[in-house]
Amino acid sequence: MKIIHIASEMAPIAKVGGLGDVVYGLAKEQRAQGEKVQIILPHYTSIDHTLLGKEKEVAPGVVEAQYEKLPLLLLGKYAQIYGNDPTSEIKRFASFCHEVMAYLENESFDIIHLHDWPVGLLAPMLKAKNPDTRIVLSIHNFFHQGQCPKDQVENLPFDAIGDPHDKSQINILKGALLNSDAIVAVSPKYAQEILTETGGAGLDQVLKQKQNILTGILNGIDTDYWNPEDDPFLVYHYGMDDIDTAQVGKESNRAHLFHELNMDRIKSPLVCAITRLVPQKGLDNIEKALIFTLENGGNFMLLGSSPCPDTQARFNDLAAKYKGPNLHCHFVFDEKLAHMVYASSDMIIIPSEFEPCGLTQMIAMRYGTVPIVRCTGGLADTVQDGKNGFSCINADDFDKTLSKAFDTYRNHPHIWKELILQGQARDFSWSESAKKYAAIYKTST
Repeated sequence: MKIIHIASEMAPIAKVGGLGDVVYGLAKEQRAQGEKVQIILPHYTSIDHTLLGKEKEVAPGVVEAQYEKLPLLLLGKYAQIYGNDPTSEIKRFASFCHEVMAYLENESFDIIHLHDWPVGLLAPMLKAKNPDTRIVLSIHNFFHQGQCPKDQVENLPFDAIGDPHDKSQINILKGALLNSDAIVAVSPKYAQEILTETGGAGLDQVLKQKQNILTGILNGIDTDYWNPEDDPFLVYHYGMDDIDTAQVGKESNRAHLFHELNMDRIKSPLVCAITRLVPQKGLDNIEKALIFTLENGGNFMLLGSSPCPDTQARFNDLAAKYKGPNLHCHFVFDEKLAHMVYASSDMIIIPSEFEPCGLTQMIAMRYGTVPIVRCTGGLADTVQDGKNGFSCINADDFDKTLSKAFDTYRNHPHIWKELILQGQARDFSWSESAKKYAAIYKTST
C-alpha cells in the first residue's frame, strides 16, 4: 500500500508543535511495518537542508529528498510555516495545495492522508478530480479550521468550503470533513469531545454528518528518541526496570541541572511545565502551580514561550517577581534542556483547557516523571488518577490535585514509586497506533 502524507509540519525539519512529531513518528513506524510511505511538505526557507539526504530538484519548485530514509517531497517556496494573519495563511496553503494537485497528476497511490486544515483544501479538490480517491483526514486540533472572508481570497471552491454559520466566510476544515473517507481524531476521548457544541467549535453538526467514519486513535511517541537509557542529551542514563536505580539516575541528572542553572538543590519536589504559553494550555493554572510549588517549598521549571506579546510579558513579569534559586523560566527553545528537565523532574503539570492528545505526559512517564493533568482529550486516555498520575475534571480543582500530589510525594513514597512504575509500564510507542491506522486505510479503500 502506498500512503502519501500531506502536512504543514514534520519534525524535526519543519516543526511548530505536536503535529510535526506525529507526521514523522507515524510515517516512520508505517515504513518499519512494510508500508510504502511518502511525505509532502511546503518547502520552507527555514528547513535545515544539512539534515536531508538524496536531495535534488526534479522540476522547478519540486525537490525530492530523504530524512532518515523517509521519502520527502518539498513543493514551492515559503518563508514561514504559520503567521498571525488568517487570510495570508489561507492564500499560502491554498497555493501549496494547488502545487500538490499538479504533482499528483502523474503519481500513483492508494491513500492520501491529510493532516489538519492547512492541507484540507485538497479533499474537495481531489474528490472533484476523481471521486474514487481515498482520503483519510487526521484532526490534530479542531479549533483551527482555516477561516477567513471569501472576498479576501480567489480561486477556491467556495461552495464546498463555505462556513456553515457565516455565508461570507470560508471554512476549509468543513470541506475536508465532508470530502474524506475516514476521519481520525488523535485520541479516543477527543473524538467524542469534538462532537459536542463546546468541542466542535462550530463544526459539530457538520462532523455529526460523518460520525459513522469518525474514530479516535491515540498518538504515539518515538520511543527510540525518547529513551532515558541512551538519550544523548542526558548527563546520566538510567533504565526504568528498577525503580531505585531509576531514581538514582534522575537525582544525578537533577544535581547536574541544578548546578548548571544555579538553582538550590533542596530536598523537595521538582515540578516542571514544558509547553507553549497559549490559552489552550491553561495559563491561569500554570501560574497558580508555579506559585503553589514555591510557597510549598518546591522547585519549579518552566520551559516555553508565547506567540502573544501580552502573554509573554505576563510570564516574564511572573519570572521576575518570583526570581530566586528555586525557580527557572526558560523562554527560548532548547532541546537538550527539555530532555534534561524530563529526566530530572518529579512531576509535570499539564492543566490544559482542552488537549487533543498531548505528548508531554507520555514522554514524562517514560522518564519516570509523574503527570498532573486536567482530564480532557488524550490526557484522559493516558493518565488515570491515582494509578499513573493525578487528574481532575474541573480546571478550578487543579490546585487541589497538585496539593494531593505533593502530599503523596512527601508522605507516601511507596505509592509514589507505584505511580512511576505504572506510568513506565504503558506502551506509548507508535506500533499499535500504526496498526490501527492500517485497518482504517483498508476499510476506506
